[in-house]
Amino acid sequence: MYTRLFQDPFTSPALRQLLSAESYMRSMLEVELQLVRVQEDEGQWQQGTAQQLREALEGVPLLDYEVLAGIGLGGNVAIPFVKHIRECLPAGLKRCLHYGPTSQDIVDTALMLELRKALFWFERKGEALEGHLRQLVEQHRHTLMIGRTLMQQALPITFGLKVAGWLQAVRQANRRLQGLKAELLQLQFGGAAGTLAALGADGLSTYDRLAQALELAAPAMPWHTNRQSMHALFTALDAQAVSVEKIAGDIALMAQTEVGEVAEPAGEGMGESSSMPHKRNPVRCALIHGATRQIHGLVTTHLNNAAHPHERALGGWHTEWSTLYEAMLLLGGALEQAEILLAGLEVFPARMRANLYTTQGVIMAEPVSLELAQRMPRDLAMAAVKKATKVALAEQIGFTEALYRDELIQAALSRDELEQLAAPESYLGATQGFIDRVLAQG
Repeated sequence: MYTRLFQDPFTSPALRQLLSAESYMRSMLEVELQLVRVQEDEGQWQQGTAQQLREALEGVPLLDYEVLAGIGLGGNVAIPFVKHIRECLPAGLKRCLHYGPTSQDIVDTALMLELRKALFWFERKGEALEGHLRQLVEQHRHTLMIGRTLMQQALPITFGLKVAGWLQAVRQANRRLQGLKAELLQLQFGGAAGTLAALGADGLSTYDRLAQALELAAPAMPWHTNRQSMHALFTALDAQAVSVEKIAGDIALMAQTEVGEVAEPAGEGMGESSSMPHKRNPVRCALIHGATRQIHGLVTTHLNNAAHPHERALGGWHTEWSTLYEAMLLLGGALEQAEILLAGLEVFPARMRANLYTTQGVIMAEPVSLELAQRMPRDLAMAAVKKATKVALAEQIGFTEALYRDELIQAALSRDELEQLAAPESYLGATQGFIDRVLAQG
C-alpha cells in the first residue's frame, strides 16, 4: 500500500512492468541455463542437458513465498532462487545447475540483462524528449523574453535560446547514459573468490563463451568489488535526472501567476486545488522535482558505498539493488512527465514581451552604457545611465525618456539612437548562431 500511495505516482508504470521482479527472475534463470549450455558444448554435460533443464523448468513459478522468505536468510535472491529451481528438477539434472558460479555472478549478470532493456527504454524516451525540445526551439527561436540571472531580470534572450539550453543538457545526458553500454553491459563470472577455480582449466573458455551466449562483453576479469561501471551508471542516471529537473524548475518559475509566460498542458482535473477553485498548479513539474530529488539521494547512497572491500562486499553490494531500481523507476517517471509537459506546453509570447518592460525598459542599460562609453569617459557614461535607470523606476516612465532627460546623454545620442539601443530585439548577440549550432548537433 505504501508504494501505491507514495512511490508509484512518481515512477513509470511502463518501466515498472519492464523491470518487474518476475522479469528479473527470468533473467537469473536465463543466466543459469546459458551456463549449462556452454558447459554442455565444452563436454562437461551430455548433449541435450540444457534443453532438458529448460523443459523441466517450463511453467515453474520462479517467484514464490519460499524464495522471498529465503532472501533474508541468505542475504541475496540467488541463494533461495537456485535452491528453489533445483528442487523442481529431476535427480539426474540437479548437479548440472549452478556449477561454478557464485551468487553474485548470477545476481550481477541477470542485472546486466535487465539493464540492457532499461537502457533501450531510456534511449527511446530521451529521443522523444529531444524531438519535443527541437520543435520548441524551432518554433520560438525569435520569441523575445527576458533572461534572468540570480533570479533577477538581466538581458533579453529568446525562448528558443532557453529551450536550446534545455535540449543541449538533455542530449548530453542521453549520450552519457547510452555511451555506457560497452562498459556497463558485461558478464560477471568469477566463482566464489573471483578465480573460477571450480572450473579448473576450462575457466577462461567458459567465461568467454558465456559472455558470448548472453551477448554481453567479457571484461578482462570479474568485477565483484570493482564497481566503476556501476558508479558510472548511477551518476549518468543522476545527470539525466538533473537535465529534466532543470526544465521543470524553469517552467514552474515561468508559470507563476506574476510571470505567466508558460503553462502546463491543460487537462480535466490536472493541477486542481482541494480548496481553491481558481488555481492551476504545475503538478507535472512537481512530480518531476519529487522524483529527481529522490534520485539524488539514492545516488548519494551508492557513492557512499561504492568502495567494496576484499573480494566481496559486506553491505556495499547489497545497497545497490534497491537504490538502483528505485533510481531507474523514478527517472522513468520523470522522463514520462517531462515528455507530456513538453509536448503540450502552452507558451504565451505576448506575456514574455510584456515582461521585458516590467522595469520600464532599464534592462537595456548595458547596450546604452557601452555606446555612450565610446563617446565620453566611461565613468561619466556609467553614472549617467545609472541615474537614468533610477529616474525611470522612481517615476515609472520609459527608460528612453529618462535617458533623454540627461543633458550629457542628450548631447551624445539622438532620441532615435536611444530608442534603437533600448530595443530588446537589437541586443540578442549570437543568439541565432548558438541556436543553429545546437540544432545542427542533433
